[in-house]
Amino acid sequence: MVKDALAAARTQEEENVVYYGPILDASPPLSVYTASSCAKAGRADAKAGCGVYWGESNHRNKGAPVPGGQSDARAALYAITLAILTAPTYRTLTVYSPSQYAIRSFCYWVGENATRGWPCKHADIIRVGAEYLRARRAAVSFCWVDKSQGSPNMHLASAQALAKSAA
Repeated sequence: MVKDALAAARTQEEENVVYYGPILDASPPLSVYTASSCAKAGRADAKAGCGVYWGESNHRNKGAPVPGGQSDARAALYAITLAILTAPTYRTLTVYSPSQYAIRSFCYWVGENATRGWPCKHADIIRVGAEYLRARRAAVSFCWVDKSQGSPNMHLASAQALAKSAA
């Protein structure tokens, strides 16, 4: 009963620290850009895809169709999950994404969702991505990329092209 009371009093940040655990390795960061696309969004025939871009001619670059429900939000979550899955666990990682929802899902809401039994939308993907994050030895940071910025971000554009080709 005391354990439950203490768990209920934790902040979101404390929940995330408890869930993810400590960082054990540090290294120069790898950068990866993720993107999502959903053709015919909101319709029964919608098709969603995600893109993961590591750099020019990198063998880990990938576009993939999204399993399950077809939405842009789900594709953004899946893109981040694929990026985390394909990154070496001992390397520090910076994930760039234009989806604030996906970033917040992994950075702010995971601990609380895990504590409550994953009642969130797209829990199947978030839970898998969170477990990959949890298994990592090195830190992961997330950076939001503004899709509407004045100068084009070629890495994001490449991730978006991969996502569109997979949708």
